[in-house]
Amino acid sequence: MKQTLRQLLPTLMGGVWGWIFFFTACTSPSVPTSYTDSDEQPSIYPDYVGVTVPVNIAPLHFHIDHDAEATDFVTRITAGNETWVGGSEDVCPGLQNWQRLLRAALAANGEIAVEVFTKQEGQWQRQKPFGITVSKDSIDPYITYRLISPSYVTYEDLTLNQRCLENFDESLIYGNMINGDEQNGQCINCHHAQWYNPERIQFHARQHLGGTIIAYDGKLQKVNLKTDSTISAGVYPTWHPSKPWIVYSTNSTGQSFHTRDVQKIEVQDTKSNLIFYDSKPTPSRPLHATPPTSTVFLSGVPTASTSTTSVHNGNAATKLTTWNSNSSRTTRKYSTASTASPSTSRHAPSDSANSSTTLLGATAASHCPASRPTDAG
Repeated sequence: MKQTLRQLLPTLMGGVWGWIFFFTACTSPSVPTSYTDSDEQPSIYPDYVGVTVPVNIAPLHFHIDHDAEATDFVTRITAGNETWVGGSEDVCPGLQNWQRLLRAALAANGEIAVEVFTKQEGQWQRQKPFGITVSKDSIDPYITYRLISPSYVTYEDLTLNQRCLENFDESLIYGNMINGDEQNGQCINCHHAQWYNPERIQFHARQHLGGTIIAYDGKLQKVNLKTDSTISAGVYPTWHPSKPWIVYSTNSTGQSFHTRDVQKIEVQDTKSNLIFYDSKPTPSRPLHATPPTSTVFLSGVPTASTSTTSVHNGNAATKLTTWNSNSSRTTRKYSTASTASPSTSRHAPSDSANSSTTLLGATAASHCPASRPTDAG
């Protein structure tokens, strides 16, 4: 019996210490009762000192920048009768706690108070408290962006994402590798929605299965905007606020690399023009068709003296208006079915034309029907 107890004792003590550790870990950090006040506000990243936030914003997480001598940290966040306390240099209140703080702030004076305590050489010091003002106005719940590593030598791992600003949910719109592999890659770029409407959005896919992908009221199409009368396919887009029209720049760009400057890369645009495109899908222009309906600005500024010529190619009529450098009218016949060779330059704005294939797996609809994505970069 004694031998059995002797064998069990380490296990029993381990269990006891485990429970002690569990309860200690689950206990909120205690706010120091004895400390000195500093006249300086804390250095935090991101810097949220004195900002105003919408009522539906996700929790504001931040890091406390501190001296190397600092060993312990406590942050107290207070709004009305709600309080949250954290005990780390990384301040990360949870979603439910943060939402309670937001509601309490609106019910009180509209402000969240933040106190940061740091411990150095055994002494606690409270940095000068700061406030975060909570607005009754809400922000659009979604933002869309292109996610890529901070490098100019690779782009294989590149995605278009959307993120909910009310929490930290992130979802994929489209990724480089959905329809590609290591030998046949894509480069997706220049996504843009019409007036924050997630049902009307476009982006480019360069190289493998390249083209411009346009989602319009539930219908998806891929078009090749390159013709023999344009510098390139469409590059930088802007939508009309309500009409199904998109104006694109066409560009001839190149890169220069610096050997001594800290900014290693510079991009030059040697030539550029504008094209106008009607993006609304029609029965005569299915998903895999390439003929666009466009007005092409070749050079100069359009004036009242210019005219439009219709060129028919199969079922599609292409409207072409051109200007030369002195704004006199020029008529140029071209084939809307012209194709471009696959681009070998990472930043070349030309499409890889493959009109017999479709781009699968692309989706532009938001997961939240009420969401309105905001373009970012």
